[in-house]
Amino acid sequence: MPSSFMTRVFSLAHRVVFQEVGNKIPTNALKTLMDLGFIVFEKMGVKFPAISNIYLRFYESVVQQEAMLAQVSKGDSVLVIGSGSLPATPILIARYTDAHIVSIDRDPQAVKASTEYIRRIHLDDRLTIAYGEGLTYPAKDFSAVFILYGVKNTQAVLASLPDRISDHCRVILRLMSDKNHQLLDDLDITSYFTIKKQVHTTVLGSFEALLLEKKTT
Repeated sequence: MPSSFMTRVFSLAHRVVFQEVGNKIPTNALKTLMDLGFIVFEKMGVKFPAISNIYLRFYESVVQQEAMLAQVSKGDSVLVIGSGSLPATPILIARYTDAHIVSIDRDPQAVKASTEYIRRIHLDDRLTIAYGEGLTYPAKDFSAVFILYGVKNTQAVLASLPDRISDHCRVILRLMSDKNHQLLDDLDITSYFTIKKQVHTTVLGSFEALLLEKKTT
């Protein structure tokens, strides 16, 4: 299948799933559809370079904003929770910042597929894919933690994370929002973190990237 044709097909799919639907009808009821869209793109992307290149381009502006929000630089060690089969966010963080990234997922098949993909694109010296649970993975040595949208137990991760990170760790949380930038997920964030900054994006649907700071006693 010619790459130009794939580009048109997946650009159309991206617009329909993530922009037309995700921006105009951003409700929690759409989470299943959005999750399915990400999964389909990722599973096809790890098999076809033309598709993975398109998929990564979708994320570029989002991840650039988030990396700037967290002030990630070359000397940082970053943990990404919820990498998926095609770990677009950790790939782009590694490319933009030269930081060392560890990206975890609790799906062994996704870990296997993404590990092979990272090796093929020669990023395995800066990006490590590991099997792990966001609820328990040791995070004290990381200067930044990214919690991605696909994480299923976000509230539990938020509640457990403060005990596992340093006081100065920067945390990025990506969540769905409405057109007024109001979060759609009913989460208790402020019991554990202070929201320092917030950035809105519509590239992948209506989302907010929150910069969180751990509350200390």
